[in-house]
Amino acid sequence: MEFSKSALSHLEIIPVNVIPFACLNELVFKAFKSITNFIVQNIAAEHQIYQLLNWTKTGQMPTEKLYLKQSTPLKAFKDLLTIVNKFPRISKLETDECGSLERTEILEIVRTCTQLQYFSSVASGVSCILAISDQFMRKPTSKPISKSFGKLGGELRLETHDITLCVPEGAIQGEGEIKIGLQALTNPPSTHFQEDEMVCSFGFQCTIPNSPGFRFAVPVRVTLPHCAILDDPSKVATGIYHGELWHDTGDVEISTITYIPPSENRLPRCEVDEKEITVFIDHFSFLWPVLKIRNPFVKGKRLGCLPFVPKQMPPTKKPILRVYLFDIVKGNPEEIEKDESKCDFRMARPKIELKARNDLDVTYGMDGSNDHDNTPKQSLRTILFSDIRQLIQNTVDFRLNFSEHVEQFASVNLSVTEGTKKRGNLLFDVVFSGGDTSGSSPDARADEGSASGVNDEFDKILQRVARSMSKDEEIDSLASELKLSVSDAERFIRKNNGVTWRGTLDMLRTWRKGVHKLQERALLSAALVRANQINLVSTLLPEEGN
Repeated sequence: MEFSKSALSHLEIIPVNVIPFACLNELVFKAFKSITNFIVQNIAAEHQIYQLLNWTKTGQMPTEKLYLKQSTPLKAFKDLLTIVNKFPRISKLETDECGSLERTEILEIVRTCTQLQYFSSVASGVSCILAISDQFMRKPTSKPISKSFGKLGGELRLETHDITLCVPEGAIQGEGEIKIGLQALTNPPSTHFQEDEMVCSFGFQCTIPNSPGFRFAVPVRVTLPHCAILDDPSKVATGIYHGELWHDTGDVEISTITYIPPSENRLPRCEVDEKEITVFIDHFSFLWPVLKIRNPFVKGKRLGCLPFVPKQMPPTKKPILRVYLFDIVKGNPEEIEKDESKCDFRMARPKIELKARNDLDVTYGMDGSNDHDNTPKQSLRTILFSDIRQLIQNTVDFRLNFSEHVEQFASVNLSVTEGTKKRGNLLFDVVFSGGDTSGSSPDARADEGSASGVNDEFDKILQRVARSMSKDEEIDSLASELKLSVSDAERFIRKNNGVTWRGTLDMLRTWRKGVHKLQERALLSAALVRANQINLVSTLLPEEGN
């Protein structure tokens, strides 16, 4: 068999006897040029270096992910390096029970794989995660603030995210002062999470620029808000993903990320109450607290829901409706709105709050329609609880269709359900006009003229009449006085959905099309009087009421 011409892409070998590493190397890296998945499992693995080898390649210019596992401690680092040398473009490397690696060996791997961003090493059951890229876990969303502290201690508060650093008296010894920096982190290390862990707060980073290895004589504490729903916080365990930047690696920047299980006897450690998590530390780094959710006292998360639409109608008349479900912690919605504004999107309506403990279904309908049981697939998106658990922001996108609308306006009904339980419902108007509508509310934009191009004084009167009539019986009475049919009145009232006035405005504009321009003011005034809306006549049509 001519191996070099083989198109084999997947190979599994489960031998009875030991396969020498040299044979594996020859078989995989020289014989099968096209192979992308390779698994070797050795039953008699007492002397076998690699029990399981699995890697994948994707794309025309592959960025590989390499997973190495062995049954016995690695006896020759050169064998591991031989494998790694075959994949200089790998971005993710996991070594499971490949022995403890020295810092010099880790640096050699990092320098060999110039695109490596994630390196996980497990030895004797202890996991150490190396984030080669400084942005991997430590993405700041707030500008760092700083303050100088002495032996009397003090407090530093990040108001934008409600994070507080407290340095107790005696934590800093000596007569001098040290400058401490604090900032919020919003990129959770979700790659590492276990299934029973939930992120419910921001992370944080504290730094002492001139003394990176400084340790406090007394633990300092950092308090930050969380969005978890807890019955009894004292019975909830909280772990920590604890990261530190290596300062002795020359031109290579490496951050170690280590998981610290819940503990009352060692640092760093956490305490949690109904609204806040307090982290106790004796030296500075970057940290992410996580709750252990396999606990009857953890009842899920408090989330916010925010919809966004483009600031201007796209030429296709099919704008994106982007919906965020995000952790209710200070600074999160503000960051979302800032990011969306940079993409020329605007908030469609203020947020609502809801609870989540399982997968959430998000559906939408236009002009009053949203039947969850009969929703087409393109109008339904599911956010898995595994994503809600790991991320502080989740998004789903829908494509709104204005192609059959004469006006650039629609009423949107957005619904969030958890199984059979409705968790949230948002009813709002989406209005587009010819110019940039950022920062304007739907009502304010309506006052500038109708979306269909009408911009006369009488149309503004119709808009004010529509906004002033909130009760269905009032609208029905006016429709009767305007000689509109019962079925038309019911249709326009349904379009209001009980929260918007657009159905009423459409009713008035429809009526206007059937009357002469010279008579419209007098006829509207008379109809309002007969419908017991005399105050509207005196306010909007005073010359007709006299």
